[in-house]
Order: sequence, then structure tokens, then C-alpha cells
Amino acid sequence: MSIASNLWQRLGGAPDPRSDREIQDDIEAEFAFHLEQRERDLVARGLSPEKAHAEAARRFGNLDKVRAECRRVQLGGRIMLQRITLLLLVVLLATVAWLSFQSVNSQREAQAEIQALHSEVSQLMLALEKNPIGQSSQLNLGLSNFAPRILNFAGPSGPRMPKPGATEETTSLDTWLARFRENALSESHTPETALLLRQQCSQDRALELLPAVWPKLGWEQKLCMIDVMTDGGSEPLARAAVHLGATDVDARVADHAFLKLRELTLLRFDAAHRADYLAWHEANKDIVLYDVVEKSAPALVKELLGFGKWNEICALYSPLVLHPDMPGTAAFPDFLLEAGALDLIKLWARDPDPKARVAAVQWLAAAKVDEVTARMIVLPILAESAPRDPALLPAVCEALVTLDCTWRSAPLLDDLAKVMRKQQPERAELQPIAVALGNFSDQEREAQAEVPTILAWICRANSPLANEVLGDSALLHLTGVAFDPTHDAAWWLNWWSIHRANYPNAADTENGLPRVE
Repeated sequence: MSIASNLWQRLGGAPDPRSDREIQDDIEAEFAFHLEQRERDLVARGLSPEKAHAEAARRFGNLDKVRAECRRVQLGGRIMLQRITLLLLVVLLATVAWLSFQSVNSQREAQAEIQALHSEVSQLMLALEKNPIGQSSQLNLGLSNFAPRILNFAGPSGPRMPKPGATEETTSLDTWLARFRENALSESHTPETALLLRQQCSQDRALELLPAVWPKLGWEQKLCMIDVMTDGGSEPLARAAVHLGATDVDARVADHAFLKLRELTLLRFDAAHRADYLAWHEANKDIVLYDVVEKSAPALVKELLGFGKWNEICALYSPLVLHPDMPGTAAFPDFLLEAGALDLIKLWARDPDPKARVAAVQWLAAAKVDEVTARMIVLPILAESAPRDPALLPAVCEALVTLDCTWRSAPLLDDLAKVMRKQQPERAELQPIAVALGNFSDQEREAQAEVPTILAWICRANSPLANEVLGDSALLHLTGVAFDPTHDAAWWLNWWSIHRANYPNAADTENGLPRVE
């Protein structure tokens, strides 16, 4: 297969091999599964099979609309993506051609400069034979002009200049050690110093300093250094910090390093099998993370699917953190989906262990599935009557925001109602819902009815907790009103009377706010 064909396949240009009928059958099978699951729950609660079937269909919503949306995403969305990919490929090829042209010109200029330098060197050598240095002012002038040109032309083999803004490039090792010693008792200053090393030194200098300061750091500082270097840093710095941690004698440091290694490569190592890690590191230290994860993702998904149910190894990959800010990691979600991660997500979504459903939601966000697929998986999880893991609601809220699901308002308001109906609502449950509700874009706000519903719950509760959390995390972003402790139910009712024309009003209440019970 040609290089162009390989690139086209990797970028997703290959069309979906399934026929229209196969796609439709897959959609129908998914609908049937979720409807059947809902019907069983309702029958278990005492409804007749007929009523359970009707109620399950009603709760799921407009099935024809969702079917159409699924088909549109499966076909139309992929076609559009292929067209966009083709356009990006053309732009990429044009950019490569332009850079190649620039490189050829630079090489020609460099060659001309080298020839000119050779000529000047020859002339200077002849002059030196006739006149000792110091006796000829003309010769001295020639040397003074020639020396800067030699230094400026040193290029890659000459002294490497720091990147713009690299103000710490020449800072001595002793100074860095003194800084970290001063930070040893301060949790806040160590991250700042580590960030300074990462951002204000060239990569070569940082890679030189990192192993030099490492033995002088405390174990907590080493954990901090690993976090800073793997959070938005360059790939070589991240891998250097992880390797130093993985080979550290302190088990706490090694465990943290192997956790970060799992996030960066999806590979599973631990201190008990350090020899295996060292062998892997030696064989793969020069291979970029992109190539490592492209191979490890299919093996990981196959292994986790092979267990058939949630277990301790599955738990090691929950949550799934992919470090999207690090160069070269943007393709990691695609690698997971191509490896069959969606099948794993569906398996965990049906698992009786509450932690499995948390992982399913976390993987949905990390793998960046489309919002229609997310809806078909998340809504049944939220509708279940089974006990929830405390981490489920925050995971759902984060996933809905990460995937920018346009349908997230309704389920979030439903869960807000469940929390607010409790005798003592908890901040840990209320906060993620409020944050997610406040993350709608300006375009979405115009079509959403969450503002009057949130105000209705504030007025019903009229508690400091509701006023603070819903006001600061949701209404601040939705209305532009800065939070103030004096903004109680009465204050918001007055605000609503002035601004209610800008929002949907309930027809069955005098003040236009929906009824909440």
C-alpha cells in the first residue's frame, strides 16, 4: 500500500465498510437492548408487560427522531469528516512543499556563505604569512569582522541559544538545588519551581538539569516534578521524569510514575516487575508515544474485553487520562475507538458493579464518542434505580460538557431535581450539576430553559448552599450576574421580574417560573 494510502487510512478517510442496512440493523439492535432493559426494570416494579413497554418507549423520547439522528451521524457526519480530512491533507501537502522549497533556498544560501568564508579564510592565511598579528591594522580589522560571522554561522553544531523567553537557561545547578531546598517545606512553591524549569529552560537544558536535581528532592517533590513534566510538557521531558520516578527506590514515587506511564502509554508496569519495565524502556526509549499507543491500545482493549466483567485490572484504567495537551496525543482517542473501546464501554455500562458504570462514562469522554452514542449509553445509566457510585454523577457531568452534548440540559435538570428534593442536599452532588449547567455556550443559552428552572429551585430551597452553588457555578455563567451572598430567593425573584421576558415562561404559574416539587 502507498504512503498516501496509509495516511488516508490513518486520518479516517476510508469509508465505512458497512452497508446502509447493516448500519440500520446496528442502530435498531442498540435501541432494542435499551428498551428491553428499561421494560424489565418497570416490570420488576410491578407494571404489566404492556404498560412497561409503553412507559419505556415514552421515557426514551421520540424514537424516530433519535433513529434519524443516529443515521445522520453514522453516514452524513462521516462523509463530511472525510471531506474535511481530504481538505486538510491537501493543505498539509502544500505546506510540506512550501517548507521543502524554503529548505532548498536556505541550503543554497548556507553553501554560498560557506564558500565566502573559505575565500576570506584563504586571504587571511596569506596575510598572516606576510604580517604577524598586531603589526597590520588592516589584518586586525579583518579578524574582528570575521570572528562574529563565524560565531553566527555556527548553526546546529555551535552553541545552542535558549528559546525566546528562556530566562533560566544559564542558571547554575547550585541555584536550582537551592531553590528546591527552600521549597522542600512548601507545597505551593515546588510546582512553581518545577514549572519554571520546564518553561524557562530549553528542552536540552531541562533534560540536563532534571536528573541532576532529582536525587536531592524529597519524595513529595518528586511526585510534583512528575506531575508538572507530564501535564502539558514536551514528550522527552515527560518520559524522562517518569523514568526517573519508575527507577526511584521510594515505592511511593515509583507507584506514581507507573500510574503516569499508564496514562501516557496505556501499558501496565509496577515496582514488583521493574525488570520488565527496564527491558521495555530500553527497547522503546527512542519510539515516540504516538507509535507506542497505536500498538498498545488494541492490546489493552482486547485484554479488558476478555475479562467479560469489571475487575481490579479494569479499575487501573479508571479514570482514563490521555494528556491531550501533550504534542502527539491528539490521535489517542481514535486509536481506542478503532481498537473497539465502544464495545468495552457498552459492556461496562451493563455491568452490575457501580464502578464499572463510572468507568464507562469516563471512557466515553476520553474516547470522544459522538453525542448520539453518548446519549444512548448515558441516559439508561442515569435512569437506573440501582445504587450509584459517588463518582458517577461528577463523571457524567464532566463527560456531557467534554463532549458538548446539546441534549444535556434535560438530564442535568432531572438530576438537579433529585438532589434538591433531598432533605439535606449535599454540595458534592450539587456542585458538578451546577458547573455543567453553567457550561452552555452563548448560542445554546438562547434555546435553553434551565435559567427559570434553576431559579425555581433556588426560590423553593432558599438556603445558603443552593444560593451559593447554583448562583456562583450556574447562574453566573448563564445570566452574567456575579454571585453575592445577599442574592437570596427574594433578590432573584426581583431579578426575574425584570428579565423574565428574555427567557421561557411557564404558562401555569403567576410568576412564570416552573413548578418544582
